[in-house]
Amino acid sequence: MQGFENEIFEGIYNGKTIRITITEDDMVIRADDIQPYPLIPDGLGLTYEAGEDFMEIHYPVKYDTKKKWERMERMYKFLVMSFGTGKVEHDFAEIFPEASLQSAQ
Repeated sequence: MQGFENEIFEGIYNGKTIRITITEDDMVIRADDIQPYPLIPDGLGLTYEAGEDFMEIHYPVKYDTKKKWERMERMYKFLVMSFGTGKVEHDFAEIFPEASLQSAQ
């Protein structure tokens, strides 16, 4: 049996780098050099960590290919709404085209 290989995606949203890391056990999306105002609803299984200039959202679930892209897009929306205007100005496929291409496969 072959081991799990972590996946990392990076994109730029309004000049800020967003990084998604997928491991066998969880997904993490992070932005640095921001002033976050966390807008994470309860009951979704998401946890977050925020400081003066960063925010990251964790989704601690086992790897599930079928739902991976849907979860990444949802986490992305919560993250950018937490440090932007409260709206998503650029959709997930625009910021992470390589991830979107993989989701179509």
